[in-house]
Amino acid sequence: MCKSVSRIMVAVTALMTHPCSAHAEYNWSGLYFGSQVGTAIWDAHLTTDYHLDNPYYFYRERNNFDALDFAGLSIGGFGGINSTLGNSFLVGIQAGASSSLGQLEIDGQTAAAGSGFNASGTVEGKLSRNWAAEITARLGHFISPSLLAFAVFGIEVAEFEIEHVNGASVDEGSTVGTALLTGAGLEFAITDQWRAQLEYRLAAHKNVSIDSATSRRDNTGTTFVSSSANLDINLHQMRLGVVYQLPSR
Repeated sequence: MCKSVSRIMVAVTALMTHPCSAHAEYNWSGLYFGSQVGTAIWDAHLTTDYHLDNPYYFYRERNNFDALDFAGLSIGGFGGINSTLGNSFLVGIQAGASSSLGQLEIDGQTAAAGSGFNASGTVEGKLSRNWAAEITARLGHFISPSLLAFAVFGIEVAEFEIEHVNGASVDEGSTVGTALLTGAGLEFAITDQWRAQLEYRLAAHKNVSIDSATSRRDNTGTTFVSSSANLDINLHQMRLGVVYQLPSR
């Protein structure tokens, strides 16, 4: 009995003098790089306004589009640096870039007014996000030595392009918008240097302005259409990534 008590006391003393770290079995600190693939649900509202630059008569047109749908896949890469805080927490900074492979088909309503007429109807178009770059801060908590739950917040910069079909003409325009980026995810250590990552992100782009111009032909000859667009879009992104942790020295 005394020997058993003595062994327990020795074990407790060892734990107190050498406490277990939540991340001791895996290397979480330092530089890392990774790649990711994902998809997104786009919740978009787009308004376009047109006017004809014609000395003979005036023409005004407004189109309203609403869409909520998947918009293809995205691929990208990222890199960052982590630092562990005590036994339970992790902080880090990450930067990355991605490219979208799909387009969002958008349908809308149009209303037009000109010299002596008013008209309404339906209209269609396409919305694309060509590329995106981001920088985020990460705060994580270790659920186990190999599993990290984390939250992210930062900024996304992305290029949007619209293609609006109006009668026989196609109007195109693009612009770069900035959005607040928030999200959360799980990261699992497979080995000391390789990890898998599952993440949800929300990029909220508000009041993104897009300007474009096109030419149309009517009974007075060729006229030029100036157009402007205002885009509000929430991108609900799901991403699956692979992370490589650089060996610590």
